[in-house]
Amino acid sequence: MYRNYFYIDRVEIVLYQKPRDIARSTEGKLLFRDLKPYLQIFGYFSVVDRDNWSGEMYKYRDDIPEKYDDRPVYGMGMEDNHDADTLPPKRLVIVLSENEKEES
Repeated sequence: MYRNYFYIDRVEIVLYQKPRDIARSTEGKLLFRDLKPYLQIFGYFSVVDRDNWSGEMYKYRDDIPEKYDDRPVYGMGMEDNHDADTLPPKRLVIVLSENEKEES
């Protein structure tokens, strides 16, 4: 059972005296390649395609393939793992889309 081992069940937030701007490779939208360096190295990531709601799980940041790099970030958040007996109880979900997010 996974709960007997070390696991991460939260997002770590690091505060700096001066804000760090995330450099964007394109104006007006945040691409995944711009966000990826700021993610924790280890943490069970679920990358979800907003266009069809399919998703893939990755244990390490560097396992996330480059095929997502040019996709706009639609949103991100924490959710419960449905298989919490074998995985950490929480995972970071990153929602990407082939299309730009429309501002409301």
